[in-house]
Amino acid sequence: MNIRQKSIVDNVIFVGFPESHMHSLRNSNHFSNAPFASWNTLRDSRTYLDIKYFVYFVDSHTPIAMIHDFRRTHSHIACIGIADNPTIFTDHHASLPNMNMIDPSWNDQLLGDIVSDFISRSAPLIMDGDSSLQVIASRTKLIESLIQEVPNPVFFKDEDGIFRGCNREFIEMCGLPRERVIGYKNTDVFPTSTAARLDAIEAELLQDNTRNHHDLSITNRNRIEWDVHLVESVVDFMNKRGFLAVLVDLSQQKEVQQRLSIAIENARRANESRTLFLSHITHEIRTPINSMLGILTLLKDTVLDPVQEDYLNILQISGNALLTIINDLLDFSKIEAGKLEIEHQPMSIHTCVEEAFKVVDQNADEKRLELAYYINPATPRTINSDMERIRQILLNLLSNAIKFTTIGYVYVYVDSTVLPDGNIEVHFQVQDTGSGIEQENLEKIFMAFSQADSSIFKRHGGTGLGLTICRQLSELLGGRIWVESEVGKGSIFHFTVTTEKQIAKEPDPTKQLKQILHKKRLLGIGSDITMRKIIPLYTEYWGMDYQRIDYTMNQNEIRDLLNSSDAVIISVPLFGSRNLGLLHRIRLEYKRETLPVLILGTRNQMHAIRNDKSSEESFTIVKPLKERELYHALASAFHLEEIKDKFTNGNHIDNKRLAEQYPTRILVCDDNIFEQKIISNYLGKLGYHADITSTGEEALQVLRRHKYDLLIIDMNLPGRDGVEIAEEIKTTLPVEHQPRIVVSTSYDYIDIKDRLDRAGVDNYMGKPFSIEDLITVLTHTKFETIKDEKPMSQNRDELIDFERLEKELLPLEEEMVDVIGTYLDQVEVLISGMRNAYKDRNLADLNRFAHSLKSNSLSLGIVGIGMVSERIEHSSETDFDPEILKWIDTIEERFVDIRELLTNKYLK
Repeated sequence: MNIRQKSIVDNVIFVGFPESHMHSLRNSNHFSNAPFASWNTLRDSRTYLDIKYFVYFVDSHTPIAMIHDFRRTHSHIACIGIADNPTIFTDHHASLPNMNMIDPSWNDQLLGDIVSDFISRSAPLIMDGDSSLQVIASRTKLIESLIQEVPNPVFFKDEDGIFRGCNREFIEMCGLPRERVIGYKNTDVFPTSTAARLDAIEAELLQDNTRNHHDLSITNRNRIEWDVHLVESVVDFMNKRGFLAVLVDLSQQKEVQQRLSIAIENARRANESRTLFLSHITHEIRTPINSMLGILTLLKDTVLDPVQEDYLNILQISGNALLTIINDLLDFSKIEAGKLEIEHQPMSIHTCVEEAFKVVDQNADEKRLELAYYINPATPRTINSDMERIRQILLNLLSNAIKFTTIGYVYVYVDSTVLPDGNIEVHFQVQDTGSGIEQENLEKIFMAFSQADSSIFKRHGGTGLGLTICRQLSELLGGRIWVESEVGKGSIFHFTVTTEKQIAKEPDPTKQLKQILHKKRLLGIGSDITMRKIIPLYTEYWGMDYQRIDYTMNQNEIRDLLNSSDAVIISVPLFGSRNLGLLHRIRLEYKRETLPVLILGTRNQMHAIRNDKSSEESFTIVKPLKERELYHALASAFHLEEIKDKFTNGNHIDNKRLAEQYPTRILVCDDNIFEQKIISNYLGKLGYHADITSTGEEALQVLRRHKYDLLIIDMNLPGRDGVEIAEEIKTTLPVEHQPRIVVSTSYDYIDIKDRLDRAGVDNYMGKPFSIEDLITVLTHTKFETIKDEKPMSQNRDELIDFERLEKELLPLEEEMVDVIGTYLDQVEVLISGMRNAYKDRNLADLNRFAHSLKSNSLSLGIVGIGMVSERIEHSSETDFDPEILKWIDTIEERFVDIRELLTNKYLK
């Protein structure tokens, strides 16, 4: 044996070898130092700490399952199997990688060669004089290599129907691990019906190998059905007959065919009815909707209470949304006919851009793309144009930019120019860092039914009409559209809108703040487009000194910059939250009053940011950055609340006293424990305590027993969803016991709006929600005055309903004294039980004791204890309310008066 082989043997352990072979190998010079072990040694993992290679012998007594377990738990050890019996080799070669067949008369030199070749990654050897075994092994290796490359499920069996090999796709179809397939039959791998069908096909193939094509449905052990086309044939395998099969998944093909048939039929019907539809539907639908919206507009000018006004707004929003949908359906035909009309009405450019961003920001978040926009302050805040059409162009360009951008950002810039005739040209730019467009295709993309290249249809879909409509709309708006692009570097789409000279200029709300911010030093930390492009533009306009750094700068240099700054704005990266680490250090060294911090993050990042303790004293701003939100944050950071209040029309709300201003009993229903904690903390900061349930059924049970003013319910709940629960509340509970219902969900509002309206839901709160969203819900919903249920009344005369008590006990006559005495004894025991259960955190016992005390007390008219016990019972159904100990103290205090009253009246 050479030096290389010798060093290899030092790292090898031999397991399961027959005694005769072990004795021979131990006496040889080559393997005298190599350890030998039995299969029981596999149970002791410490044996293999320094072992790199595992050589095992396979015969009829070998525990194959133990080999599979060892390979899973010791994946760092390379394994090689040795068999000297052709039958054993055939049975286990497919399921045990690196199995080698050698002649029964092998010696230690032969074994050394096999191990050396295995370590050097050469092909496994068959070392004997029988060329047929070499052919068998070669054929097996070839078949195994080929089937692993086939994209369809493939298997082969021996003539007894035992699986001897398969590829990954077939394992996935079976839904079982490989070791539960290889070496087993159809009845072991598939349910009875599927196994019987496969057995019948194979029995038929043995009689007639030409009947080898079958369409059938296969069900695996996980009850998943596969529609497949099976091609199975009888082949020679290991010098015996066997089966080789390929399966083709038909489900996708059938689905595509079904969709294609439906699409063709729909297109045919739509084409036939198109002329009739366009001639009649415009009048039939637009007339009643326009009438409805007109009446709603008139109603808004009448005297309304807040609830009526809220309902009216919902109706108006719904009507406008429906009208927009109908108008969009007609736009295609109107543009073709040249009859599309443009309306010129006062509109806010800021509102138009922000509403477009609201529609696409979720898609951008999912792709981890930065969204940003900046409207040059010199641009009029209000222009006379068609806001719906401008937003339609923006939405199309933004959607395309996000679709074709994999990494980077999408950025909108708006400025304006005064034309010689006095009109104003507003210029919009939508810039992305996407794939770009070939120069020869720049004009082609604006043609109907065209895209930059045909492969885009396959990758992204689309009709190719979007940019055509954008071009025609921009021309109708008095402007034009064009694109600049470079392959691999992104695109900039430009479009302009021409509008009349402005009649009245909307005042700049930041003018007063601009005077105060002049020369203030703002340090920016982050490298995204908002920090590099947007913040510098705002700070330059406000006269601030702005300097941007990256978090990787030397810490001493960062500290020097922090010491010389009046405020810091930190942008959390889309990938990770590394800049929050710097925030931690800032908060350790600087107080909020000394160095205010503003934090920028996407809506999806806000939960993590606001849950970070270091951000509690910071000002959070959701991306894409809006001018007014930056304005608010800076005003708050520099304690300029009076300026901020003027910008918000003086409608200031003291968040800490919100519960006093808007007293509300709140029930929250959410199955996510993290969401429960978030909303509980938010409400706690506003002075509220909310009861929590985890399922819709629990919420229904609680609402049937107790009155709440507001239910905040998650859309996705186990069992019935939030909207279904809302429907049941509105249809089964008495009107006076129905709470206002707010549905919280991560679904887009437009997608679920109809369901919410039908269910009678009062409001919607998108996830992730902020404390400001909760404030909006609490302050924009009118609740009935909260009536005290008297559980905490301290009036001694109201502790006992003597009329009810005597009605219950007078028929007992002589036993009345015993009943009252027994009740007084039980109260002491139950109070003690509730205290101990709360101390031991035993929710079940606490609820049981509270229920018993409530039932016993209310049945006798002892309302002073019964009502408080009922509150404890209700609260302990879901969690340990921190108020429970106070309520137990209240019961104990009242019990002193109740015992005295009952003793003086009945027991003396």
